[in-house]
Amino acid sequence: MECLASPPINPRLSPGRLSSGYGGRIGHTTGLPSFHAGNDFISPYGAPVYAVRRGTVEHVLRNEPVTSGFTGYGNAVVIRHERDGVWTLYAHLARTHVARGQAVAAGDVIGAVGRTNNGKFPGMPHHLHFETRFARADGSSPFPGPYGSFNMDPQVFLREVEVGCNWRGVFSLGRDACRPWSSTRLRGLAGLGQAPEDGGAAPGPDPDMEGYEPPVEDWWYLITGSNWALGAIIGGGILTAAGAAALADYDRRRRRR
Repeated sequence: MECLASPPINPRLSPGRLSSGYGGRIGHTTGLPSFHAGNDFISPYGAPVYAVRRGTVEHVLRNEPVTSGFTGYGNAVVIRHERDGVWTLYAHLARTHVARGQAVAAGDVIGAVGRTNNGKFPGMPHHLHFETRFARADGSSPFPGPYGSFNMDPQVFLREVEVGCNWRGVFSLGRDACRPWSSTRLRGLAGLGQAPEDGGAAPGPDPDMEGYEPPVEDWWYLITGSNWALGAIIGGGILTAAGAAALADYDRRRRRR
């Protein structure tokens, strides 16, 4: 029987702690309110990262100084899930194991946990940054696109496909969910504990990541840097409206299927 969904990381390999959820928080580098458009999961360096649903690899990003529209994500993979009308992004990877245009199944290893970030966040701890996005209004891909404009809370999507996750990062799997770490598809572990591909030393124990600030667009820094209260009001209103519109559109399309 086909495996329909998978957690993005192996909860048995480490606690897989959800260190930062979706929504507002205080930025670690700026000390100002910021918006986090994904989920951050603590996991050992080199641990395998899994595709959560069947889909097609749309982007394979590299940890290079200039990555138009994707700066801050480092090595990353974007997958389009045609069945769901959703895109998922897996960022800060130590390495990737897929190619653009490749079809993947739920539970396939697509990369390994790392801390690459295009040099934007020196000293960033290793973890998986996981995002889910809806299509643009015209149905086209939301990648590349402004950070936070097309996002939904990844936990909403994970619960819908029967891969629940609580704030401690503990996954509860539905009847048709994968447990890929117990199958022959577990091939990302070969890099566990090796030196990272970004040239840094292999990380030590998992650090406390509370308050870590993810990639954000430059305009957000400009607004919040001059007036964080005004930035929070304007940015929050824009993101709330965009998120509500995207969620309503997704619900309409799901009901038609």
